[in-house]
Amino acid sequence: MSISPGGFLMKICMKAACFSAGFVILLSCLTGRAAGTLKAEVKKDTWVLSKSQRRQYLHYYSPVILKRADENSRSRPGMDWITNFYFDGDDDFSNNKHNWEKNLKKHVLRGKFRKWRIRPTLYTAVIEFMDSGSKSVVLLYHVYHANNSNRSIHDWERIEIRLDDVTGSPGSGEKIEYVVITNHSTHMTRSGSGRGIRFHTTDNGRHVLLFQAEWSSTKKSPVRKGELHFVMDTVEKISTAPKAVVTTGGKGRLSWHYVFVDGEDRDAARFWKCREITRGNAGEMVSGVSLDTVPRERAIGAEYELQDIADILKTHVKPAQGENRNWKGTPVKIVLEEDSIIKNGSCEEFAPGLYSQYFYPVAVDRYDPDEKKKGYPAKHWFWGAYYFGRKGNFYVAAFNAGAPGHSRAKANGFSKCHGRYWWQHDYFVHTGVRGTGGANGEKGEWLPRGWHTEEMGGFDGRWVSQFRD
Repeated sequence: MSISPGGFLMKICMKAACFSAGFVILLSCLTGRAAGTLKAEVKKDTWVLSKSQRRQYLHYYSPVILKRADENSRSRPGMDWITNFYFDGDDDFSNNKHNWEKNLKKHVLRGKFRKWRIRPTLYTAVIEFMDSGSKSVVLLYHVYHANNSNRSIHDWERIEIRLDDVTGSPGSGEKIEYVVITNHSTHMTRSGSGRGIRFHTTDNGRHVLLFQAEWSSTKKSPVRKGELHFVMDTVEKISTAPKAVVTTGGKGRLSWHYVFVDGEDRDAARFWKCREITRGNAGEMVSGVSLDTVPRERAIGAEYELQDIADILKTHVKPAQGENRNWKGTPVKIVLEEDSIIKNGSCEEFAPGLYSQYFYPVAVDRYDPDEKKKGYPAKHWFWGAYYFGRKGNFYVAAFNAGAPGHSRAKANGFSKCHGRYWWQHDYFVHTGVRGTGGANGEKGEWLPRGWHTEEMGGFDGRWVSQFRD
């Protein structure tokens, strides 16, 4: 992969929202105007997708998730539902696990949703860049769960898809280079055209088939805690099988009880007989099984929607005053390429240059002070700093030493960033080839300074909202 280095400082308009006694900076509104003096090689054939096209790609390649359940209609109804950060109707994430564990039964079986909206959600981002004169796109999807095996709050797994030879709207000849899924600390990978990967293809999408484990951790099951696996069976085989069972890569035949499908693809939703989970039908949408195999017709289909990683990323910000009740820990410093923010409802201009912000990296659970679940700024995959097809990551090496051989500082132009801060647009792009061991052996490179600008044909959707809230 060869990406021309260079850079621009861009103006970004950041909306602010009150949070506790301070304010949270929302990084959202790109102006697209260069403000820096660094030189960059801008090719005449560079271009960017429209906002509509980015949403189309996220919907087109959204996964079909066959979810295993360990719940009982009397004690654990709906525990294996995918949901969203705001399912309980408040802005307080620190009570999410407690509300899910203690109040889900009441809300589901008794219809007392009140402000609750289960609303299964995958949080997404589009990373768009030019590679050797052609357009490549990385799609990120986060599967959110409100608790994990009675231990952790905010357990969510990720799916990453790289597309090459992108020319416009999805389905126009682009190539799936690879798909990466999370299996605890292992990053399982498949080539888009290789063995061991299946898709449900419709007129509106090409959806990778995935299996997800149950929420609990039990000796009765070979899978646990929401881990993801690739499905080996075809759509036809799954849909015509008498039992809701699929063949998974590495774990053999396993039962599933829910199927979650992006509701925007109506053909896919109808095929899997998916419905939206509402106050009126929630009781009917509960699987109510504990690892047992069920007849295929008894497996339940539910629709999910897409939202933005950027919407949750903003909640990690350390407020100017007061506390952040959702996140804690030693703040991560991130240098933002901004020279304008909106504060207290009015736009304040700062001298052109860099602006730093601090982000809390660990989740707060008001009922468990020892909670250690990491938030977005501390996730290695958020920066691309993970081992492709292997267990582990080089997050610490990338931050502290720049991962020798893959130096962040060399790519982003900030010579003093190592051990001190991340640049907002740091991202390590994998080539789709398994590394040879250690950060030095990882195949890929950090995107260079200015890659995210329109002039360079790039876009960093980790910081920009694409969907209506």
